[in-house]
Amino acid sequence: PMDRYIRSVPPGHSLSTMPTDPLPLLKETASEIERAGAENVYSTTSGAWVREFGAELEKFEPFATIAAGWLVGPRGGGRIGAGVSGLWVWHRLLAGADPETVLAKATAAVAQNSYEAWDIRPARGITVGGRIDIEPTNFPSWDVEPVRERSRVPPPVAFLCRGVDLPISRNREIAFGEDAFDEMLPQDTAALVQTFVVEPALIPIDADRSMSHLSDAWEKRNAFAKRHRLALGLMSGGPVDMPITYCLGTKDNILSSEDGIFGTPRAPIFSPSKEVDIIRMLATVDLLGLMEKPKALELSIDRLMRSRLSRTTEDRIIDLGMAAEIVLMHVASGGGDGKGEITNKMSARAAWLLGKDVDDRIRIADATRDLYSARSKVVHTGEAEPKHLKRLDAWDKLVADIAIELLARSRFPDWKRLVLGD
Repeated sequence: PMDRYIRSVPPGHSLSTMPTDPLPLLKETASEIERAGAENVYSTTSGAWVREFGAELEKFEPFATIAAGWLVGPRGGGRIGAGVSGLWVWHRLLAGADPETVLAKATAAVAQNSYEAWDIRPARGITVGGRIDIEPTNFPSWDVEPVRERSRVPPPVAFLCRGVDLPISRNREIAFGEDAFDEMLPQDTAALVQTFVVEPALIPIDADRSMSHLSDAWEKRNAFAKRHRLALGLMSGGPVDMPITYCLGTKDNILSSEDGIFGTPRAPIFSPSKEVDIIRMLATVDLLGLMEKPKALELSIDRLMRSRLSRTTEDRIIDLGMAAEIVLMHVASGGGDGKGEITNKMSARAAWLLGKDVDDRIRIADATRDLYSARSKVVHTGEAEPKHLKRLDAWDKLVADIAIELLARSRFPDWKRLVLGD
């Protein structure tokens, strides 16, 4: 079709002197696809032809502007715009889109100079039945207003969905594909998706490409995902991992792009995926946002999550012991209280934090003392005792109960007053 379009140039004229309207080329190409059949055209067209087609398109607007610029990626990277238009237009014509619609979308994208993107993270260990929207409430780092003011696309939201329901892409196949043992993740494995706006999407090729606002937004999304992972883990009682992420731009926007996988997959999860009470999970996220100086508690919950991913009894005991010690030896002033009699302090604090009566406090104190003693034995000998394996679930629940109780208080207690009966 491009050959016929070029031959239609009147004698004595060149393509550069033709009207700056790519629509005749688009219509001629669309007509040829319709005559020959999209499948036949797709299977017989070479990559070199598509590149030549793109180079011809880039003589016209808005494709010339795209070719002369730098397309900004979702995380702040990007690519040169030359060579992008031909493939984007070609695939839409193959799909049967009207040439007028294709041109209008490309023109509108350049005029708007922004696109919506998705930050996608597999929530391994969690399952959902369908899309569940997450509304930002008390979470301080979920800062949406600046983007709402800048953008003409819908404001950011977050949601959980099934990984299998996400748009097909190479990154989706990696993120939700085979684990280290060549076993596919369950079809209903959840994905945490945060939508955001990339603006500007197209800048001069010699402009500053630092895009600090996208880097700042990336850090906020990391914090958002971290707290939701901790909340999902606390509410599920099982291992929850979000070891990788990728960003996917709106496919119907010519300026958008897809970032590669970021992060490193860790050990596979051995237990079945669990569905959680979303209302309780969101309440837990809010409580983490309201917690005074939450870093110690977040670190403790993270160690609890790591223990559930550990492959050996020894690793689980060490992580559970660390998770308990982090919060039970943390004082409200922000420092640690690690001077002497750690085991006694931890057992007494856990007992008074959770216990409802004397017998309950004795049981909790004994369980805490046993956990920390087991942790010390593993650290010093490298081996756990067979009886420890039977206690792992009970110790896991103990640490989770401590975290949940601290969240309910929104602060670390004055331990001295607590253990004296306040």
